[in-house]
Amino acid sequence: MVSLFSSGCASAGSSGERTIDSRSVEATVQSALVKQGFPNPALSCPDGQPLRRDYIFDCTVAGAGTTTKMRITEDDAEGHFHFEPSE
Repeated sequence: MVSLFSSGCASAGSSGERTIDSRSVEATVQSALVKQGFPNPALSCPDGQPLRRDYIFDCTVAGAGTTTKMRITEDDAEGHFHFEPSE
């Protein structure tokens, strides 16, 4: 499991509900994967995920001829999260 504490990953959704900034999540996870030796991973995370402690969603990671999922778990309602490969 990789823990990432990213502040500033929040935005307001169209309904006014605070949502996690999917582009920031993608950039943060991509950077961590590159540091771990994964060459040029491309991430795609769904938009509109609410900011809620323990909320879980999956992002798609593509690279080196394979595609897999990363499970994102929000640690709080402020945009902090950790991730691990989805089973």
